[in-house]
Amino acid sequence: YDLLSVFGREGVSIALSRISTEKGAAIDTFYVADRATRGKIVDAARIKELQRKLQVAAVDDRLAGRVGL
Repeated sequence: YDLLSVFGREGVSIALSRISTEKGAAIDTFYVADRATRGKIVDAARIKELQRKLQVAAVDDRLAGRVGL
């Protein structure tokens, strides 16, 4: 839920998702696109910010509200 909320707030659509487990660990893969253009997200600064917000949401959802997610 936390990761998908970040995508939603940041204007990112999920084109395809793959969810699997390997040796007891969940492996989620999301193929995403810019919601407005429906194209690949290519802006390096935007990608970096998305990565930061997703990392925070994945590690500690209690921090999400404090770091502007």
